[in-house]
Amino acid sequence: MPADPRPCPLCGSPPKGAAFPWASRYAGKDYRYYACSACATRYIDPVPDSAAMAQMYGSGEYHEEFYEGDGHAPYQQTASRLAAQLPAGAKVLDYGCGAGHLISALKAHGFDAEGAEFSAAAASNAAAKSGCRVHDLSADSWQAAGPWDAIHLGDVIEHLADPRETLEALLPLVRSGGMLSAEGPIEANASLVNGAILLFGHAKRALRRQAIGEFAPYHLLFTSAPAQRAFFRRLPGLSEVHWQVSENGWPYRGNGLARNVIALAAIAAAKLPGLALGNRFFVLLRKS
Repeated sequence: MPADPRPCPLCGSPPKGAAFPWASRYAGKDYRYYACSACATRYIDPVPDSAAMAQMYGSGEYHEEFYEGDGHAPYQQTASRLAAQLPAGAKVLDYGCGAGHLISALKAHGFDAEGAEFSAAAASNAAAKSGCRVHDLSADSWQAAGPWDAIHLGDVIEHLADPRETLEALLPLVRSGGMLSAEGPIEANASLVNGAILLFGHAKRALRRQAIGEFAPYHLLFTSAPAQRAFFRRLPGLSEVHWQVSENGWPYRGNGLARNVIALAAIAAAKLPGLALGNRFFVLLRKS
């Protein structure tokens, strides 16, 4: 293990050793994953620098690949969940809004919907597609557009080097009595898909002991439902309104016959009572 890898970004505990997906070489630099000694989180060290981040999330490299053809049903569901908790016309920010699907759904529900993205190009693209105002997070003045009645982070937590720092910076931008909501993958949670990925990963490593991957390290952490929920409960000034674990079969669903069978089985298993299986979380929190 290289000297002094950083502590777990969710609970702050030191690592206990290497963890799946172990390592990747991207843009000429090696990144390794470690297992937290206290929770189920696996996380990257070192964190990709700004140049690597710009390359990973540049035009045509991320949103266009993973989200342009994304179905809109999950965004409608999230918008409906917020509509059940917020007054009509509430001002809502989708932090890390991607291609703008959620802010389009929020707008259709009558919200004053705004987005925020991590570069001017991504913000411009989302604004053009949604017809909503989208802030460029690389600009220093975007916070002045707040406060908001609710801030949502969809598939964002796993991309953050320091999730607690980010959320503590966002909380003052939520009005008192307002909502913070988040959703995303929990790739270390009990799930047939997660289990299959881990099993095949160990098998590949056993066959090629010193192999290093060559994938873009988009996800800086892989965590479980209990670890993710505990993280939110440690944030000050918030009370949990709703917590849910679900399964969507990603990335196996629709990706070949064998993988699709595993994905569909995982979706069915996650619906069984008492098992708490799933590869995604949704949380809704109210600010005091």
